[in-house]
This record gives sequence, C-alpha cells and structure tokens, in this order.
Amino acid sequence: MEIIAKLGSLLGLSFVSGINLYATVGVVGLVTKFNLIQGLPPEFQALNNNLIITVAIILYACEFLADKIPGFDTAWDAIHTVIRPFGGALLALMTVGKASPGAEVLAFMIGATMATGSHLAKSGFRVLINTSPEPFSNMVVSVAEDMGVVGLAYLSMAHPVLALIITVILTIIIIIVLPFLWRAILMLLSGLWHRLKSVSGSSAEQGAKSIAIKIASQIGDAGISLDNSVVVPAWVIKMRGFKRWQKGYLVCDDKNLYFMPSRMFKKTPVSIPRPNRERILFGKGFLFHKVFINSERESWNLIVPRNYAKLLEEYLV
Repeated sequence: MEIIAKLGSLLGLSFVSGINLYATVGVVGLVTKFNLIQGLPPEFQALNNNLIITVAIILYACEFLADKIPGFDTAWDAIHTVIRPFGGALLALMTVGKASPGAEVLAFMIGATMATGSHLAKSGFRVLINTSPEPFSNMVVSVAEDMGVVGLAYLSMAHPVLALIITVILTIIIIIVLPFLWRAILMLLSGLWHRLKSVSGSSAEQGAKSIAIKIASQIGDAGISLDNSVVVPAWVIKMRGFKRWQKGYLVCDDKNLYFMPSRMFKKTPVSIPRPNRERILFGKGFLFHKVFINSERESWNLIVPRNYAKLLEEYLV
C-alpha cells in the first residue's frame, strides 16, 4: 500500500507540474511549512522556505495573469516547455526520497514524462480555446485549471491513492486526444519560431520570398503564377475539406486566393476568387492573427503568424 501511495504522490505532483509548476511548488511549500499533512517525505522540507514560497507565489501570480490573455498564454506555455517537465521531474525525485540510484533515475524519467504529457495537452488545448471568437472561455478554462492543480496537488499528498486514480484517468484521456492536439502543438512551436525570427530582425518579406522559392515546384505543378503574388504560412481553423490545424500556405495574387496544403498532407490546392477587401477580416493575437475570408462561394477561417499577417494585410489593401 505504501508503494501505491508513493506512486500516487509521484504521478499526481508530476502531472500538475506540467500544467502549473509554480502553483504546485507553492502548495507543497505551504503544506510543508504549516505541517498540514503528516508523513510527507523529508525532502519536501527543501520547499519549506519563505523565499521559495514567496517566489513561487509571485511567479504563480504572473502565470495567473498571463493565462487570462489569449495569445500571450500560448507564448507563456511555449516558454515553459522545458521548465515544467524539469520541475515535475525534480518533484518526482523529492517524492521517492532516499532510494537506489536506479529508482531515482526511474522516478526522474516518469516525472518528466508525466509533466511533459500534461504540458503538451494543456498547450494544445489552449490553442484550441484561443480560436474562439469570445475571450471568456479562455478565462473560465484558466481558472478551472488553477483550481484543478491546487486540488490535485493537495490530494497527491493527503490522499495519494485517490490522486493516483484521478491521474491515471486524466492520462488516458490525454493519450486519446493528444494526436489531435499534436497539430496544434506543432503550430504553436512554429508560431513562436516565426515570432522570434521577427524580433531578431528577420523581415516577413524575406520570409515570404524564401517560402515561395521552397514551394516553387509545388506552386508550378498547380498552375499558379508567382508574378505579383505573396505567399505566407497558414493553418486551417475551419475550411471545407481540410482538418483543423492542417498546415499549408496561403497564396494571393491579383485575381485569386489559394490554400496550398504542405506536401505531407498530399491534397490538391483549393482556390477562391479574391473577394473585396472588406470581406477579408483580421483578428489580432500575440503569435498569430486570425484571417476570415468570406467569398460568394465559401468561407475560409485561417490563422497566420503575426508578422506575415501584417504583410498579407498590406498586400490586400
């Protein structure tokens, strides 16, 4: 029974660390400091430190605010792609306490894996939520996450067997939905990469020319001319015949708009007559801008990296 309890604490704390590391550290630190739960591993005393608890609470407050801002929460999650799994692995090590080197290595790997899985699921789900036209769903999900993290972190120490059951159920759900979220996660990393390139001085014009050269043969095979046109990376939110988060390229010329899926999807490009400028709407975000294209034939709902969206908007004016 003791082994099961240890496993429940290890998996539970690692899991919630992947969602909100600072809240988890804060809960463990406060519980240890005020001796709210008996029989905790002595290693948790390392978190019984006013400075650590204060820093964890301050960082949690920063994350609380960042999580409520659509777009910025995505960037925050991307930055924490390494931080959360590493934190989850360290908490797993503290949970097993003094053990054999093999057991410590195993605990570290399990903790990192659990935290990585929950982090990727959270990041992908947030990308989905951010495509909603209203901002309130993002706030509701963020508050629910915070409450869940605090609750499961406490359960992992007070009732580890129950925490084990809950964590296993949540892990199974993640395994089922993660393939769907994977496209969103890849899109998130791409958006962050384009944003970093933009900040470092790389222009969207240069990027668009590089993309055009890269897919020139694909464009030529489709019978599309690159004369007086612009090519930008884009991902599908909603478009007939394509999956959500499918990657491709939006090609615009004087007469038509084309969506050209990346080669890995092996689909034929689609086109619509270029509508009037007032029928093309842009929604701003931190990493991506939403592009709503309404033609007489059909509607396209895409997202484009922020710097490329500005180039696209200037071209369409």
